[in-house]
Amino acid sequence: MDRRNLTDQDIRTKFITPALRGAGWDEMAQLREEVTFTARRIVVRGKIAACGKGMRIDYVLYVKQTIPVAVIKAKDNNLSVGAAMQEALVYAETRRIPFAFSSNGGSFVFHDRTGASAAAEVDLPLDALPSTADLRARYRAWKGLTPETEAIILQDYYDDSGKTPRYYLANAVSTTVEAIAKEQDHILFVTATGTGKTYTAFQITWRLWKAGRMKHILSLAERQRFIATADPLMALCDRMETGLDLAGQARDLLLDALLHESFGSHDATAIKGGRDVAELGE
Repeated sequence: MDRRNLTDQDIRTKFITPALRGAGWDEMAQLREEVTFTARRIVVRGKIAACGKGMRIDYVLYVKQTIPVAVIKAKDNNLSVGAAMQEALVYAETRRIPFAFSSNGGSFVFHDRTGASAAAEVDLPLDALPSTADLRARYRAWKGLTPETEAIILQDYYDDSGKTPRYYLANAVSTTVEAIAKEQDHILFVTATGTGKTYTAFQITWRLWKAGRMKHILSLAERQRFIATADPLMALCDRMETGLDLAGQARDLLLDALLHESFGSHDATAIKGGRDVAELGE
């Protein structure tokens, strides 16, 4: 097969995706393809308006949903292996992602934006793509994360709608959560009207609450209607916490009933011992 006759899509399907799979990347949980990160720009000149192109990257690699660690941009094999690097770096810089790859299906060029490598760019064979563990370790070192801090940062977004945050919202949420996880106590982020301040504040609150970093959060706003918007979100957190407690209680009652049925009503010691064993086995 002559690679020079293949399209960009062929290069991705036949060479890059198998290389990612071989390096241990989970296609369902850690890999997204053809990710559009800016909407189509509306260009207006006088009375004429036209839609520009949205910006799109071929692959984004994640440690988890909240931590993108690398991007890959591919070109066909008629171009050099590094021909797509500039496009990859634009996305990486926009999303504050530390690692970028360019490929034409023959090999990779790897760019390390952290400054920790001896050379900013190196050539890699297709079978030498870094693994999840490798890039995660590099990311952790770059950010100076402890296991406790990393656990907070890895906390997922709240999502019941299938929507994903726009890139600037994701940047704001992740940067704030990281700063709080590192014990920084004075943080200011500024956004324009209508760009998702309530969403951003809720996601920060949700991730810190779920990670156990904060339990009590005070919301202040210039106008009462902003507080009125935030109140239902805080109430949702309270309801979910109550629901988790009730679910735990229901589980304990069910386990007691099952053990009672198994051991009989007169052997309390056996029931207690059986429950301890069941809980240890979870």
